[in-house]
Amino acid sequence: MKKSIFVIFLCVIISLFFISCSVEETKTTTPPQLIKNPSFEEEHSGWVSDWYQRALYEADDNVQYKLIKGDAHSGNNSLSIQNLRPNDSKVYQYISVVPETIYKISCWIKANNITGSVGANIAVLDSGAHSTHLRDTKGAWQQVDLYGMTAPYQSVMPIGIRIGSWAADSEGSALFDDITIEKVITPPPRNITIHSFAFNYNYDDQKAEIYFEKMNDPRYTSQTLHISVFIAFLALMTIICVFLYTFFVKNKLPKMDSILHTTFTQWYALLIGAFFILFFGVYTLSPGIINVLDIQVSLILFFIIGAAICIFLYRYKALTPDNLIKVILLLGIGLRICYFLYTPFTDPLYDRQHDIWGTWSHTDYIKHIANTFSLPPVGTHEAYHPPIHYFLSGIIYKLATLCNLNETYAFRAVQVFLVFVSSLTLLIMYKIFKLIKCDIKVTIFGMAFVCFLPSLIFMSVYLNNDCILAFFYTLSFYYLLKVIDSQSIKHTILLALFTALAVLSKKSAFILFPLCGIVFAIELFKNRKNYKQYIKLGIIFLLIAIPLGFSFQIRNYILFQQGLSYSVPVTAPVMTHNPFHLFYVSIEKLLEHPFPPEDGANRVFLFMELIRTSLFSAFTFRKPLGGFPDVAVILMFAYLVNLVMLLLYFLLSKKADYKGKGYILLINFIISIILYIQMHFSSPYHTTHAFRYLAPFISISFGYFIGQANVKFGEVKFPVLRFIIKVQFVLWCASSAILIYLAGF
Repeated sequence: MKKSIFVIFLCVIISLFFISCSVEETKTTTPPQLIKNPSFEEEHSGWVSDWYQRALYEADDNVQYKLIKGDAHSGNNSLSIQNLRPNDSKVYQYISVVPETIYKISCWIKANNITGSVGANIAVLDSGAHSTHLRDTKGAWQQVDLYGMTAPYQSVMPIGIRIGSWAADSEGSALFDDITIEKVITPPPRNITIHSFAFNYNYDDQKAEIYFEKMNDPRYTSQTLHISVFIAFLALMTIICVFLYTFFVKNKLPKMDSILHTTFTQWYALLIGAFFILFFGVYTLSPGIINVLDIQVSLILFFIIGAAICIFLYRYKALTPDNLIKVILLLGIGLRICYFLYTPFTDPLYDRQHDIWGTWSHTDYIKHIANTFSLPPVGTHEAYHPPIHYFLSGIIYKLATLCNLNETYAFRAVQVFLVFVSSLTLLIMYKIFKLIKCDIKVTIFGMAFVCFLPSLIFMSVYLNNDCILAFFYTLSFYYLLKVIDSQSIKHTILLALFTALAVLSKKSAFILFPLCGIVFAIELFKNRKNYKQYIKLGIIFLLIAIPLGFSFQIRNYILFQQGLSYSVPVTAPVMTHNPFHLFYVSIEKLLEHPFPPEDGANRVFLFMELIRTSLFSAFTFRKPLGGFPDVAVILMFAYLVNLVMLLLYFLLSKKADYKGKGYILLINFIISIILYIQMHFSSPYHTTHAFRYLAPFISISFGYFIGQANVKFGEVKFPVLRFIIKVQFVLWCASSAILIYLAGF
């Protein structure tokens, strides 16, 4: 017992040391430069580093960008933009900003004979905010300033030097130099206009008044870690360690043994739900006080707790594979909570969401159900989707508004609910692994893979219907396995119910029908003597799942003449069906550019974009994050190693590898891939080249076969190769966690 106390004490000391380093004031240090290469002195291949070009009309005979040497406001270089014809041209970069903060952006400009609506200026792109514009400065350098306020949760924005503006083309040339940005801490002169730096955010004097009041409040201006976070995690660590000691070591719980045992073994879902409600309550009671440092240190402490648990269990020879998987699940949930804290629902420049703007967007759909308790009267935009996700989210949204939370926090409450659902999905996946009765090592590798896969973490906070679909699809898969085991009418009814709910979450879940049909047919063939029972179960399944699952599609056909495969028409670039664009994958390009291309029209290689988006979703991660691209490359490398092992596993596997229930996961894997390729042919747009369209269906099979591949190649005769296999997977998990850690900058 003394040694275990020493281990816990050591972990606490490490945490205290980390806290002592983190809580020091950073006001005396030099603030980081938000803009990279602000004077254009750094160059690469004849162009300025860290800056990008964009114009309304891109052709060379419309606009020219040049790095000018010898004519600068300071230093040696300046940047030239010349619109040869009326155009809206800009050179820009994305910078990290603090939400609800007023900034002053400045730039020196030398303008020459600019005609048109708007001259040379500095702007925050896509927001409509730009400085005073200059047409001709008579050969002199002149400074322009732009004041503006970031929106709630706006963490990044694109600043650009520009000739022209939105819907305002201009012709002429200008030189730009010495761009600066600074946080405004005192009210500017009254004649200064403060703009909004986000298109969906309205700035007003009241917001400015609140902002400048905060500037005098040390809770907001200090960059210290709030000690309450540390106390909470220290208490959590103590509780967990006491629980582990009494339950895993002594095989009993203090007092109230039966009640607590039931709580921790059967009511875990309710406990997780209660935790998320408590967590959101604390979150909403301290708006604006929790900062990025709090989140990141909390995540580190979370992993320290996980390490302490493992050490503690190892000390008492209780670090069983099953307990290790529980720690992995705990860390996976922690990563999802961390990413939730980073991720708002209202950041148009980097919102990490899909289709949440406009009439009948995902958010509009949720609000309509919450406010009217009725289905949408139209079938356009996102309203053609089945309603289960929006119904469940609408309940959470309504409860939040009844608690007097504004729209922002009401949708944050919905996100908390979705993180909770994502966490439950992980637990169901674990139950599936146990039900399959595969090698415990496969379960460890497989669960670590799905817990740490970044795209699944990103998806856990999406306000669209993918998270709910993944939950009901995984639950249906679980009960399909239960039906095969028990041939029970009860389990068949639950399978039919959850299959219908999956289809009512997103129409693509209809692939459960061929999956269940194939599995039922195989089991019927294997158990021909008991064919009457299988036929009866099949009829029960169809009588429940088909009318309930397709009820919404029938409703939309009657009201809007929409077929079962209807989806909203899009105007995105059409991709080719050329086999080269379908199957081409360049490892060199994936390692050089791991993120999806910023321009969606360049996402022409289906499977290569599938690999990218299976790590980073559809987001380009254009923010200037320190170390972020390097971690992304390491993560991509480890991921490619796993994919190569997966392909080799499929090539080298034998019939015996799919005995038991393994063949069901293989069928699910194949059907999911076929559906994805079919979607490419039926909707050949770059918008469909994203793993999120595949993730709800393939995740459990993907994790299972990745686990099988790691175990198979980890048991070869060569000790060095066995060591490398383990190291690369640890590298995969570590780099994924670090990526989430860095995602808040």
